[in-house]
Order: sequence, then structure tokens, then C-alpha cells
Amino acid sequence: GASAGTTLAVNGSLSNSGAIYAGFQSNAGFTDTLTVTGTLTNQVSGEMLIGAASYENSSDVVNVGALINNGYLYIYPYIGAGSGTIVTAGTLTNTGSLTIGSGDTLNLTGQPNGITDVVAGSTLNVGGTFDAGANNGLYKLNSIEGSLTLNNGQTTNVTPGSGTLTVASGGYLYLESGTTPTTLKVTGNVDNSGSFNENGGNTLTVTGGFTNEAGATSYVGQGTGSDVASMSTLTN
Repeated sequence: GASAGTTLAVNGSLSNSGAIYAGFQSNAGFTDTLTVTGTLTNQVSGEMLIGAASYENSSDVVNVGALINNGYLYIYPYIGAGSGTIVTAGTLTNTGSLTIGSGDTLNLTGQPNGITDVVAGSTLNVGGTFDAGANNGLYKLNSIEGSLTLNNGQTTNVTPGSGTLTVASGGYLYLESGTTPTTLKVTGNVDNSGSFNENGGNTLTVTGGFTNEAGATSYVGQGTGSDVASMSTLTN
């Protein structure tokens, strides 16, 4: 809400089919807190904005037992606003569109492998910090049927459970620059049947082989900046 330092605690679960703005347009220097002890479900028609939209240096906090996003969930996505919003959830299920803005954090406390599959029809944009306990939230990412964008200026280490990170036909993997270059390191192989796009001074490291299947597209080094791509083998 517009008033600073507001706290809402829900002892149970919360389902949203409309709009929830947590910390929206909060005054600078204050923290708004939303706590849901059970499951927070953002339905297909739901929109959630977490974090201030127009004031700088406002850090907001959301704590939920489990987070299910089937609609649109934005964690501080607006350029020019302040940063520091922290969302903590036991587990995450995402079949909708989820954006983690620059400077903000989504931490999963009960899902140590993080997101293992970016499912078909879903979008995950990681412009901030995405953690799963001691690991990053994509630590065991195995497959992408939807769309994944990394532009957080950090290093994301991925060790697929199957040994191969698979980008399915119709899947998208984008590696883009934020304020600093972004690095993706895959310990294992990459098999691309969809679309891979590396844009603007970033680094891709694949310890195994990179296979570009028939009909797939891969672009490395688009845009400005010096790009680095390394892999043991490349099959096109």
C-alpha cells in the first residue's frame, strides 16, 4: 500500500485471481511485509507486483510457505525504482510468468534443487538473485520447454540431473547482459532443439558437448561486447 511500513499476515493460504500489489509505491526507507503461512497461489488471471514501483530505496519482504504462480508475478521489475525486495518461499511452482528484478531476491528454503524444469508455456526471467538454500535456484535445471532468460550479471552454475540440459523444441534460453556480463556454466552437456541466444558480452561454458539439433537455432555473440563460449565439442 501507499502507507509505509505496512504488515499483513495471513495464517493460512491465500489465492489471488485479481491483483495483489505488495509494497507497491512504498515510501523510501520503509519496509512493507506480507506473510502467508500456507500456500500463496497466483491464479492464471492473477497479477502480483512485489516491491515499490516508483520510489527508490524501499525494501519489501514477502514470506510464504509455498508459492504457486500460474499468472503474472513480478518482483520489483521497474527500471529506475529502488532495489532490495526479498521473497522467501518454501517451494516454488511456476507455470506462468515470473520476473525477478535487478537487485532483488527470491530464495527457496525447502527446494534444494530449485527449478529442474522450465515447463511449456511458462516464462522465468532472472534479473536478480535466485537461490535455493545454499545453491542457486537453477542448480539442477534439467530441461526447458518454456522460456528462460538470465540477465543478472552473476554466474549461474547448472548441473543437470540427467547429465544434459535439454532445450526442447519450442523452448527458449536467453543469456543477456545486465549492468555487468552474465555467465552460465553447465557441468554436463547441452542439447538444443529450440532457441539459444547469447547477447552482449557474456560467457557460456559447457564442460561437455553442445548439440544443435536439426531445426534449432543458436546465436552467440549478438550485440555489443566480447563474448566467450567454450565447450568440449560442438555438433550442428
